[in-house]
Amino acid sequence: MRPSLLVFAFVWVLITGWTFHRLWRKATDRYTDFVYKFGVKGFGLGSYALSILLNAAEHVSQRELIIQLLVWLPFSLWGGYLFGRVLAWSLNVKSHDRAA
Repeated sequence: MRPSLLVFAFVWVLITGWTFHRLWRKATDRYTDFVYKFGVKGFGLGSYALSILLNAAEHVSQRELIIQLLVWLPFSLWGGYLFGRVLAWSLNVKSHDRAA
């Protein structure tokens, strides 16, 4: 394995670990319920699972599927985070931190 590939893999593991640490939280109020429960865990993981299933149904190679399994996860979780924030904003649900 090339050193540049090992460095990339190490950095990617750090990014994915930080993403989980930052986004995988329990909901403590209505705002975080929208952001983390419906956004990250609902939309983010849902889009991740759906994309994996659709690509598996299209009979992509195992290599492409493994790459997608690794690469798509942090992007889908951050997409779910943005979706949850937009959902909370559109329903006028305020964060306790910003309510003051």
